[in-house]
Amino acid sequence: MANEKNKKRANKEQESKGMGNKSPVEILVVLLLVLLITVNIYFVYKIGGLNEKVIGLEEQNKPVGNVPIDVNTTIGVDNSSVVDNSSNTWVAADVDEFIYITSENCELCDNLSSVARELADKLNIPFKEVGFTRELPSPGYILIYNGSFIQFNGIRDEISLEIELCSVTNNEESCDMVNMKMKDANMEAKKCLEGYNISKDTIIFYYSNNCGYCAQMKPIVEKLQNEGYTFYWAETTTGEGMDVVSNCLPNIIQGGVPEFICAGNVNVEVGARSEENLRALADECRLT
Repeated sequence: MANEKNKKRANKEQESKGMGNKSPVEILVVLLLVLLITVNIYFVYKIGGLNEKVIGLEEQNKPVGNVPIDVNTTIGVDNSSVVDNSSNTWVAADVDEFIYITSENCELCDNLSSVARELADKLNIPFKEVGFTRELPSPGYILIYNGSFIQFNGIRDEISLEIELCSVTNNEESCDMVNMKMKDANMEAKKCLEGYNISKDTIIFYYSNNCGYCAQMKPIVEKLQNEGYTFYWAETTTGEGMDVVSNCLPNIIQGGVPEFICAGNVNVEVGARSEENLRALADECRLT
């Protein structure tokens, strides 16, 4: 029993001597290490808890069915603040909103902004205007309406914007306005075509020399012409045909090629088609 007490006493004395032999610098280093480990554990705990809260908040505020919009740098409506959206921006698809997309130095964007705002008012939904720092030739929009998400780029004019919104919303007031304007546009187009001595039974073949589908249609159009059908060739960039389209059909053409427009009723068919289909279209145009 006495031997065990003596051994314990000897061990304590040895430990005391070991600590006593350490220099003040060594002791300070040990204390600093202990402090750093403690601080590290504290921040890991706090940051981990914060991340959990942030992730939880993001999940809570991100409804199922959100749609990512790939945008770059977006300028606020008043152009006073710039928000970096290099990552995807999420828009809740269950909140109706009309988002008008514009850019700097886009005259058409400025001209159609008030029209877009008026259409949003007709739909009774909030209107927001955002813009890209890079220039856009024409505006676009993102429409979140009745649970649907619609994105449309390349608005050419007021009537094309109204037609698109009518088709996707079926809003009675918007569609009535479109129908009225289309009747006026059709009458103006037909009068304009008459001024170019284009008869009512003529199919206007709107095409591009750089379009593969247009190239496929050229021999078919030529064959039908040889059969007695009347076609007016209008290339997209040069010649009198482009003048006819620009002056008479700016609110009629859909923006794609090839397009086939009947001069008698200015009905439009877009895209390549079979010989039989185009012949039927020409026969129908003869009846106008």
